[in-house]
Amino acid sequence: MADGKNYSVGPHDDGWQVKRDGAERASSVHDTKMDVVQVGRELAKASVGELRIKGQDGRIQNSNTYGPYDPNPQKAGSTDAPLGIFYIAAHMSQLC
Repeated sequence: MADGKNYSVGPHDDGWQVKRDGAERASSVHDTKMDVVQVGRELAKASVGELRIKGQDGRIQNSNTYGPYDPNPQKAGSTDAPLGIFYIAAHMSQLC
């Protein structure tokens, strides 16, 4: 978890809200989830915090940490790459 202020995106009576952890009121309310996620991302980045994105049912769908803290840093010289890279490389001839 980040040391800064953390935010959550979730459903609101008037659409979707972004709310700082521990706050009673929403920081911002929007009609669409996409709009409120964008605002939440900016707030989390500015505060070097975490953004948790929840679905209509209130369950966390995604979580992102912003700022200098990386909970899963990649080791220098690591050959680990996202699986998508391997898939693209393996299927390049089919994509062209």
